Amino acid sequence: MVKVNGFAQMVTEDADWAEYEIPYFLKKGKNLFTIFVQTKTGEREQEFIVTYEPVVKKRKTPPPLNGIVMFGQTNSDNILSTQEGNTKTSAAKNDLLLSAAYAFGLNEESAVSLNVVLKFDRHQNRSLVAEEVLFRQFSTEYRHKNLLGLDFNTGLGQSVISLKDANPTNPYKAGEFKEDVQSLFIYVGGKKRWGRTFSGNLKIQLDSQNKVKTDSEDGTLTLASLGAKMRWYDFRFLSSVDSRSTKFKDSSKDYQSTLIDAGATYSWTPWVFGFN
Repeated sequence: MVKVNGFAQMVTEDADWAEYEIPYFLKKGKNLFTIFVQTKTGEREQEFIVTYEPVVKKRKTPPPLNGIVMFGQTNSDNILSTQEGNTKTSAAKNDLLLSAAYAFGLNEESAVSLNVVLKFDRHQNRSLVAEEVLFRQFSTEYRHKNLLGLDFNTGLGQSVISLKDANPTNPYKAGEFKEDVQSLFIYVGGKKRWGRTFSGNLKIQLDSQNKVKTDSEDGTLTLASLGAKMRWYDFRFLSSVDSRSTKFKDSSKDYQSTLIDAGATYSWTPWVFGFN
């Protein structure tokens, strides 16, 4: 007689050796098997422990350096965004965006990155050269993929907006960009997943702004963003609330805005339908 974990197995008569296949789903960790054998001359019971550790698929480590290059063209019949009733200007402009980030991995779950963003435009109508803008941003970010269950990130940096100086007092500086707004910012954010169907995110950012030519727009800008995503079969639902408010030296220039966005998409291969 042969038993495995109390279940009798088929025994061939007069056999001195046997092999058995036992249907069993190994659990993670230690699995106990009790083998009982009884023959004409005696019986014996033996315990065996099989340890099972599932193979852990490690995520492919992304390259430390990432970059983005984007080139675009805008054609507008109101390139200067003038109010209704005023003369509109039709023109075209080109945009170039350069972005680079280098990440220093601290461990498998956390990293520090250095980020640079550079964006500028060029009007094809050179009479609009004074409307050209140069944007520069330098920042550093710390990210932890599992901090108290959150995908946590925080960072700080500086942004500079410069305008093309079309009529400088020094003719040798014609066509150069001149700083218009400087700002220092700090932010904190997090993302939380509940299973595979629902996730939420929150981000709060505080900017300290300095207007170069005037003090009236010096002050702080507060931004807050809250979003959620849910998946149900082939449907995906998205919603977000974005709020921003200012506190300038000249209170007449203060503003506050709230944007609420909601939408849904439905996948029906190869089509995707959606609305906002």
